[in-house]
Order: sequence, then structure tokens, then C-alpha cells
Amino acid sequence: MKQSLSSLTHSCTAVPVLYADGRLGDKLFLIFQEASGSFPQCGHWSAPNLLIVAGTSHIMMKQQVPRFFREYVIGSSAAPLSIVLLDSWHGLRDHENLVSEVPAGKELKLMTIPPGATSLCQPLDVYFFRLFKRFIRRIHEHVLHFRPDFNCSREYFEGNHESLRTSSLDV
Repeated sequence: MKQSLSSLTHSCTAVPVLYADGRLGDKLFLIFQEASGSFPQCGHWSAPNLLIVAGTSHIMMKQQVPRFFREYVIGSSAAPLSIVLLDSWHGLRDHENLVSEVPAGKELKLMTIPPGATSLCQPLDVYFFRLFKRFIRRIHEHVLHFRPDFNCSREYFEGNHESLRTSSLDV
């Protein structure tokens, strides 16, 4: 069976939180593409350090942004004042939508990187994602080199989920 290109490349979007002191947030927000826009009711696992959501696209949609902010950026472990540096992506332009998710006792200040400047000064693009993508690429190349019979497709994993139990994701 020939693997689809999408099963070998972009099948999800990872949205980490990177603090100004270099720490990563406690959880990782992952968006997977599912034809129906939702996961099956059973047969998938969860981990305490991940929030995995499904969508009709693996790209973060505007309606997913408030949940991301509520649970990750200004959640219970956040400082009383959070200053957030946003890129100029359309899903983040509605500052009213983001500020509406701020709970009592918390303050959120938003700053937006001008269009066209993200690749120059957005910390995740300039530093973090380069290393992260290299890490993922090395794992992927290793699997393809040493296990060419390994099937990376979603359908394969759905059919064999019983043998793929894992207790945590330590990356």
C-alpha cells in the first residue's frame, strides 16, 4: 500500500506556548484533520500534557483560538498579568474575542507583530520551530530508513490502535 504524502508530512498543527524566559507551557495544543471534524468516540488515547482537537483542517481555526487562550495562555497556572506577542494571523486579530476569555483576577495585554515581519521576530518561528521541525524530521527519516515497511498513515493507526497503547508522551 502506498502512503499518502499528507501522512508523511503535514498531518497536524502543534501550538506550543513559549514564555519570555524560555520555558515551554505545561501543555501542547494539537489540531488533527479529520474528515468529519471530530474524533471517533473510542479508540484514541489522551495524555495530561496534551489537548488534542479535531477539525476539518489541521490548521487552527478562529473558533479554536478562544479555547486555546482560556486553557493554555491565561489558565489557572498563568501569572496575574500576561503579555502576549501575537503574529498577524487573521485568527488572532480579534482582540475583543481573546480578552473576553480572561477570568477575574487576570489581566491580558496583547501586542501584534506587523504583517510580513513574523519570520524576522516571532520567537517560535525564529528559534523554536526550526529545532522542533529538525527533531521531528530526524525521527521521521530514521523510521523511513530503518523501517521502510512502517506505515505512517492515520488509517493504519486507527486499525491497529489496540497495539499502540502508550502511557505518556515524553518528547
